[in-house]
Amino acid sequence: MTHQKIPLLLMLISLSYSRLIFLDDIDGLKSPSFLDRDLLDELNGADPRWTEDEMKMYMQGVEDNTTVATFSIKVYYSIEVGEQTGGKIADMVDLMIDNMNKRFEDLGALTKAKLHCLEQMTWNEKEILNRYGIIGGNSNYNNEERNSADAVFYISTVGGCGWGMLGGGLSGSYASFGYLLISWIELGCVNDGLAAVHEVGHNLGLSHTEMESEAYYGRVFKEFRFALAAVGDESEPCPKQEADWEFRSRCFKSFGKYTGAELENESNTPADSAKACQDQCAATDGCSFFSFKEAGAGCHMSSKGAKLTYAKGAVGGSVTCDADEEPAVDNSNSNSSSNVKCDGGDSCCTEEYPCGENEGDCDSDSDCVNDLICGKDNCPRGTTFEDNDDCCEVLGGHGCLKTNVKYSPLDFPGARRSMETSAEACKARCKSHPKCGHFSFWAKELPDDNGCTLFGAGAVFGHEKETNNIITGPAACPGETEQPKGCQGGADCCSAELPCGFGEGDCNSNEDCEGSLKCGTKNCQGAFFTADDDCCSDKCDGGDSCCTEEYPCGEDEGDCDSDSDCAGDLICGKDNCPRGTTFEDGDDCCVALGGPGCVNTTLCYDSVLDPKGENYDGCATTTVSGRTCQAWASMTPHSHGFKSLRTESNNCRNPDGEPGPWCYTTDPDKRWELCPDLTCSKGDQI
Repeated sequence: MTHQKIPLLLMLISLSYSRLIFLDDIDGLKSPSFLDRDLLDELNGADPRWTEDEMKMYMQGVEDNTTVATFSIKVYYSIEVGEQTGGKIADMVDLMIDNMNKRFEDLGALTKAKLHCLEQMTWNEKEILNRYGIIGGNSNYNNEERNSADAVFYISTVGGCGWGMLGGGLSGSYASFGYLLISWIELGCVNDGLAAVHEVGHNLGLSHTEMESEAYYGRVFKEFRFALAAVGDESEPCPKQEADWEFRSRCFKSFGKYTGAELENESNTPADSAKACQDQCAATDGCSFFSFKEAGAGCHMSSKGAKLTYAKGAVGGSVTCDADEEPAVDNSNSNSSSNVKCDGGDSCCTEEYPCGENEGDCDSDSDCVNDLICGKDNCPRGTTFEDNDDCCEVLGGHGCLKTNVKYSPLDFPGARRSMETSAEACKARCKSHPKCGHFSFWAKELPDDNGCTLFGAGAVFGHEKETNNIITGPAACPGETEQPKGCQGGADCCSAELPCGFGEGDCNSNEDCEGSLKCGTKNCQGAFFTADDDCCSDKCDGGDSCCTEEYPCGEDEGDCDSDSDCAGDLICGKDNCPRGTTFEDGDDCCVALGGPGCVNTTLCYDSVLDPKGENYDGCATTTVSGRTCQAWASMTPHSHGFKSLRTESNNCRNPDGEPGPWCYTTDPDKRWELCPDLTCSKGDQI
């Protein structure tokens, strides 16, 4: 294999304000000598590890000050992200790309990003964390497939705002430059695009310190932009975006396996998919569970000019192979051309007297004529050869599919290794690419236990921390149900750029809601919301910023801060919001100035039965001196504690046993005053 996987934990670097997920004592991430070897003038005289053609792309970035280069991104998102965004993840990713490009423009990077594919993973976050211990384990999904995009992002609901693989620029190979274009973004940091640009900067080798210089930040993107855009060629089609219901419903599990109660003659049988394996289980008597494994092996694409070389355990061939294309074996200059045939013996094949095809025993390729190679324990049986004799053979053998070979160089620019389940699938991938002439497939990597296995009711599920590449499930899954649309609690799913509709959340302010809708407080309803989520509503039911002068509240809505936060003639009360709802005890709600509690037919009170007028409920609104009464729900100009009278408008009342009904006045210099004598015996009341 040509590409060496770099350990994930050794190459992660996190956004400065997000949660770190690597060990603090990893010296490699802190070494200035490591971080400062990105650009050509920073190699301290050392030669870059890129080839001449690869360096042309880099130098074009240095010398070209006008052309904008566009790189492509494959975006994966988790099952939970799909649930919480309710179909809006595509809009959020589009917004992220737009804001990334604005950031690139600000940096003078002459770089743009574009979306190549958007795909929901079949893995859920609980499974990933259980299997790998960090959400970054999702980079193992689908054998790191990018569908020939340049870079790959993984979006999840947890893990920290953003983090990414740390590249080495020109100090590493171009292959590692492309491989390290991997970043992770938490859902709440998707929209603004800043985290995305930041993490791609890490992929290019930028440290946090280096990013403090906007000029250097932009320079690194500018100089690498053509090389960045050439990693993939976007030739491969995108899979469907949404994961199958069996995974979204958690019916199928992506990690772990069943043991025990395996049905007889039902092990590792062929099946096209996990769903097909489940169908086999459903149609088989005694089957309760299934497991399906479809692990692949490495597939590489090479150009038409690639050369054939030895690689034990690999197979390969021409994408246009025809039997007539097979060259005849040239045995000239061999022993057989002199009517001398080597059919055994340690000294028959030599460099001076090389052997032809199927002659031996040879010790090295130099013992074989022309392009033949010396095989291993491959001489014809049942002849004069011994069992361990080595004979000269055609590299790869005859026929379209050659064995123990690979084509070099592997993976021309724009192509990268993929995982396929057969040599035929690898060849088909090569055939679909206009630049591909030969393919190499590491057949030795294919496991022996691929396929569908069925289990009875006594099977035990386990090994979730050890096993992947196996999908398991019951003989039947529950029927698909319609999932709620719109934002269902995802961080930043509701925003000013992508406002939410009624019942969607989590919102942070009224600007996050469509039209005249307002952001409520802890009022969301639905399976994917948490108790603290706030949803857009047509009514303010709490929250410090729901009622504003721009978005005034109606009656019994709050929390308001002043009368200007209330619609029309409503006023802002004090600690008067309905109890037993989403309001907190100190919330203030808008109330009507002339609300209920005033009975027009009550003109006076009986001085005998009610000597102080404590039961008076009439409509008198002026004091004995003629001042206008302040509304009981209002705290201006005088604050007070008679919360229970919030619906009594500004009518005269006697809640505390004064000699008669009274009220606070609207005169800032006169706090309160008795109302005129309202006893019925006087006969002159209003």
